[in-house]
Amino acid sequence: MTSTIQTDPLAYRWFAFLIMQPAVISQLSLENENAVLYKNLKKTVLKQKLLHLILFFVLMAGTIAQQYALYTLSFFFFYPNWKFSHSKRHLVSQISMKIINRDFTEPNLKKSTFFQICEKYSRDYSIPSFVDKTYISDKILRYTALVTIITLILIRPVPSVLFFFIAFFCVYILIRIILNTDFFYRVLK
Repeated sequence: MTSTIQTDPLAYRWFAFLIMQPAVISQLSLENENAVLYKNLKKTVLKQKLLHLILFFVLMAGTIAQQYALYTLSFFFFYPNWKFSHSKRHLVSQISMKIINRDFTEPNLKKSTFFQICEKYSRDYSIPSFVDKTYISDKILRYTALVTIITLILIRPVPSVLFFFIAFFCVYILIRIILNTDFFYRVLK
């Protein structure tokens, strides 16, 4: 289960959503070890949000000033973003396993599927299910790709094919990052 939460982006995102529910936080934070995990998670999230904000302004400056070379600066943000994401995945999986181990005995956990576990927590905490969130996220990402391509083709005169692909990649990744933030994931229904 730990490896699924760490490696599957959709599973990670849903469990991050689950463990940030006020009821879950209040239950798990009673133990000192869990409180430390939550504190580290909040620090990492804050650092990553700051990085995303800087990236947003760099891309906007490149677009407004029509200095497309600024888009290449966005590549320097990928490594720190990857490090923050890796740290978050590790912390989310640790906290998630605390709640799973609390609620499931080893034999029950082996009998339960991933989807059954998610559905149980969905009902227990009155949150959208893993399947619902996955469907909505996938739909938004498909529309994002389509709108990005249309926008780049129709609104901006594209100086070269290479620029088109670089701009598409940067904008799509930025929108994907934004859509997977806590705020947007929370409001997706």
